[in-house]
Amino acid sequence: MTNVFIKESISVAGNNFGKDQVYDLEGSELQRVLETGQAIRFEVPEIDAYSQKVDNAVSKYKKGVQKIEQSKDPRYQDSTFKAEAINKLKDELKEEVNATQAEYADLLANVREESAKEVANKTVNISDFDRRQAEIKAKQLASEITLGRGEGALDQLAEDVKYLEEGRKQALALELPSVMQSVKGDEKLERKVKGIYEQTKQGDSPEALFARGVTALPNKCTHAYDRLTLIDRNFKDDNNLNVHREGNRYDRNHYAYLPQ
Repeated sequence: MTNVFIKESISVAGNNFGKDQVYDLEGSELQRVLETGQAIRFEVPEIDAYSQKVDNAVSKYKKGVQKIEQSKDPRYQDSTFKAEAINKLKDELKEEVNATQAEYADLLANVREESAKEVANKTVNISDFDRRQAEIKAKQLASEITLGRGEGALDQLAEDVKYLEEGRKQALALELPSVMQSVKGDEKLERKVKGIYEQTKQGDSPEALFARGVTALPNKCTHAYDRLTLIDRNFKDDNNLNVHREGNRYDRNHYAYLPQ
């Protein structure tokens, strides 16, 4: 499975993927989502390691319980002795999961804060030449609009923007609010100016995408443990939603591969 961050909402093969969400995908679905251009691989090993640690702890618990269930040790014929042995495994698991979650929460909070700081303090470099050229272009547009030739001038600018260098685009974006004032009240021209702004505004930098990605990560790394407490009969007194508690309904076929 690969973590994928969705930059803009998309629909692929009938499945919807929400903006600013992280999904675990694999195979052809992973490839199709990446091919939309609105998704990026988003793997942060130092963060992902915590979920893997919980997964490993759950696997260790399951093997321990299986060993008890299959043991020929006569002491396990005593239901009390057997229950105590399983409870010990549960307590060890719970302790490790809680410790792992605490470490994960601290790390995630720090990474989110540092990434947000990096984005907020990122320097935007616009040369004096680019700034001056953008000012001239804005004045030219204002003149064209005043003379009733605004639509054609804006259409031409929308075409020219495709070929502008990044610095020139950013400088022009800063001048567009004054152009918007010149077309105020003309909805058609206002839409054109807004469209040009969308073309010129700076896209997400790698730093900004990373900040959005870590914000989208789950606040807990305990999915494997939470699921275990829901479906493992040994946790029926620990989780009110456990499928083995009397009165809880569930599809046993859905959990057929799990110990009942």
